[in-house]
Amino acid sequence: MRASRHVFGFLPRGRGHCDDAPRGRDPMGRRSHTEREGSTVHSETRTARDRCHMGAGHLFPLLLGLKLVTCIPPTIEPSECNIAVFSLPGEAAVINCDLPLQTDVDDSSLQNDSKSDGGADEIQWWLKPSNQESPTHRVYPGDDTYMMYDSALWLLHTRPEHAGVYICVRGKQSVCHVLKVWRPDTSSCYHSESSYSFTANIGSSKTIRCPALNHLQSNVTINWFKDCKKVVHEVHLTNAPNSYSIMKIKDWKAGNYTCTANVSLQGRFYYFSRSINLTVRARPIRKRPKIIHPNGNVYLGVDLGSPVQLYCQAFFGYDEGMDPLMYWLVDGQFVDFPEMQEDDLPIMIEDDNGDKMMQSDINITKVDESHIGLNFTCITQNGFGFGSGSIFLYVKEKNRAATLGVAMAVALVVIIGISAIAFYLRFDIVLFYRDHLAPEPPSDGKDFDAYVCVAWDAPPDELQFALRILPAALEQKFGFRLWLFGRDAIPGKNVIDEVVSAVGRSRRMLIVLSPACVKESSSSRLDLDVGLHAMHNGSLRTLLLSFQPLPSSTMSSLDSRPALKRALKVLPKVYWKGEKSQPLNSRFWKHLRYLMPTQNLHSLSSSQDPSSTVTTNGTAITSQNNGSLSLDTLSPLLTTGGCFYLFLFSN
Repeated sequence: MRASRHVFGFLPRGRGHCDDAPRGRDPMGRRSHTEREGSTVHSETRTARDRCHMGAGHLFPLLLGLKLVTCIPPTIEPSECNIAVFSLPGEAAVINCDLPLQTDVDDSSLQNDSKSDGGADEIQWWLKPSNQESPTHRVYPGDDTYMMYDSALWLLHTRPEHAGVYICVRGKQSVCHVLKVWRPDTSSCYHSESSYSFTANIGSSKTIRCPALNHLQSNVTINWFKDCKKVVHEVHLTNAPNSYSIMKIKDWKAGNYTCTANVSLQGRFYYFSRSINLTVRARPIRKRPKIIHPNGNVYLGVDLGSPVQLYCQAFFGYDEGMDPLMYWLVDGQFVDFPEMQEDDLPIMIEDDNGDKMMQSDINITKVDESHIGLNFTCITQNGFGFGSGSIFLYVKEKNRAATLGVAMAVALVVIIGISAIAFYLRFDIVLFYRDHLAPEPPSDGKDFDAYVCVAWDAPPDELQFALRILPAALEQKFGFRLWLFGRDAIPGKNVIDEVVSAVGRSRRMLIVLSPACVKESSSSRLDLDVGLHAMHNGSLRTLLLSFQPLPSSTMSSLDSRPALKRALKVLPKVYWKGEKSQPLNSRFWKHLRYLMPTQNLHSLSSSQDPSSTVTTNGTAITSQNNGSLSLDTLSPLLTTGGCFYLFLFSN
């Protein structure tokens, strides 16, 4: 409680500040029987009261018998009062006056004064309303608003206008209380700011008391609520009717405890409630702080020129007497470097009922040589001692393994990327090498680069592809030598001998693949079997030119011809895509030339344009012997069993 305050400069001995208290009251401020039954004393009371309501700071001496009556309002400001009383509208409020009896007057004076208007021990109440426009005035217990019980002032039914500073004066001493009238929070039984604070440690047992009822021992019925729910368990009645004990406090017992009281006083019933906010703290740990990091001496590798953050974490047990203290020292000096910044206050990482985990950081914007080897010391302190931990910086060696790993990863990515590009451009790369860098291929005793075969009963567009487009591109543009049945065969010779001889003299074999070529009764049966036999002997490399896709049922129909069936699965294929494949720089011709034997084109005329398109307008195609071959010329030859193949052989 606030110490008694002397609020007057001089007081006549044996008098308070307003010694004209009405004689119709007993020394405790209650109305006498005479006052309750008559009006004369009441009028006298009002007259004396009106005289004391005059302006503050004025002295009105009144001669009553041989007594000097004075009225001096106190001048205490609300900020000077540290005792608060809370109430809700319509409830009762109790303001205690805990001032000692006067001992600075002699007994005779005290006896004489006590027999008069209250004496030096008379209690006077003054009110400075919260409304600044209302002046400070004296409060007279005894009406429907105020009542005196012992030394306490009771407000029977508080209203917002009753809020303000209440000053209790006894002789030369005074004490003040601030009355605040709050309305309950929405959906709550109390106002959050009207709660009295109370703190207890985990595991302890504490008694909470209903405020303002310490002096009542009877005529009161009290109920307790926790967070607006009536308390039934874990709360025990003590000897005092306004006190309850909470046994073995745990963290879940924290919260708002509200006591409600029904008081019977002088034949009247009053109701009030008070709230106590119980905060549960951890049991005090009488130990110095424990530093989690840095624990002892910690060495931290850094890169010169890079920023770095040093942090310190420490555990502080709950300590009621002192707040946690954390700070940094650099070589025994406080942090005073332009490139270093220390946290102004430690950061609370965790708060477990008062047990705190705190962290403090130092940020270095750019590490240089001057920082290497410095002793960065974290200091912690509480009421039981100190703790410390140090961090030393050093320049870390470059991680060769990591550097090598990164280099290998980069190299692998580059290799994969180059390989992907090379794979996509493999035809162009190989052809460029053959055309410009490859030496003249050695003689292998073969006369032809390829043997062309197409079924005589194939559709006209397929015959045109085999007899016109292929020779026009491979012979006239790219310089290859082809063997075409009917053009290069010697008339009058045996067909079988001629086909076998041509296959043996060729390096590659190209089969124009179509449904007409693989059917059982195809005219290409003889030549196809000869080519497959040579391929199995290893003297011939065969390539399939897919001119027209085969039906899905083709493979199942070739069960009787396993060699052909296997060849269709394993042999490389080059797909003709119509007009898209006609330009000589298309992927079809690049792929085909890639699979053909090496052909040196230095002897070709520089006027040949590889980006031109094969002529397919029916003009005759000139052969190596300057002979002329057209579809009209080949028609009688096709009836002799001619299936024209282009055989591609390995060098």
